[in-house]
Amino acid sequence: MITFVPGWLGGAADFDAILEDLGDAIDGSVDYRIHEVAGLGSRYRENPKSLDDCVTDLLQETRPGSVLCAYSMGARIGLVAALRAPRHFAELVLCGVHPGLTREEERVARRELDRQRADRLTNDPETFLTDWYEQPLFAAVRGHPAFHELESRRRRLTSDDARVLGAARTLLACSLAEQPSTLSALATLPPSTLVVGELDSKFVEVADLMRDAAPATITVRTIANSGHALLTEAPREVAGILRESLARIGETTAFARIRRKK
Repeated sequence: MITFVPGWLGGAADFDAILEDLGDAIDGSVDYRIHEVAGLGSRYRENPKSLDDCVTDLLQETRPGSVLCAYSMGARIGLVAALRAPRHFAELVLCGVHPGLTREEERVARRELDRQRADRLTNDPETFLTDWYEQPLFAAVRGHPAFHELESRRRRLTSDDARVLGAARTLLACSLAEQPSTLSALATLPPSTLVVGELDSKFVEVADLMRDAAPATITVRTIANSGHALLTEAPREVAGILRESLARIGETTAFARIRRKK
């Protein structure tokens, strides 16, 4: 069993290329579930959800012993969930994950930044999305052949007021400013692979810091010629890391006939 968790503004389609690669490569079948957060899952649209609520939801809706593959905000939620219940997941594959801020002044600055982002998203979602992908963090993906499709999926968000509001609320509730620092607890994780793009210099440093804090638990895999948007830029490489994880936990069959768990 694999549980996939997309990042903020993301959805199930973000994993399509990974699932296609897994399906073509391996005989048999492995169940999977996509656990949506960030305003896209229906239960996140009505009321704000705290990071703690999101962690609880993830643990309640995933089968013990599964592999968790999560990206960005979803990876942060998955990290906190795995620290709360270290035996729940067999392995973690976390793409572009942050362990949490350590200084209060950083929290204050990030809380204000995310408040501004939430306001801009709510008041002018089209312009917000344009500006969002102009960030240096997404410089690599802007030149990728799949970027147009990624951007089109995000643009569809702007036509649904409930999804926009849900995404804004989740950004505030699950801001990095609201996440506890996890560095001192990382050694209690199940076996974990942190996946980063070599062009994503900030998260390369973060991943190295996390590995140094828990070298017996954490492995870092750096994907060449890729940035932060790994689900779009490097789906084959992420799928390969998942195949290795499945093999380690004894899931030797996978994905010729994929069964999505609703």
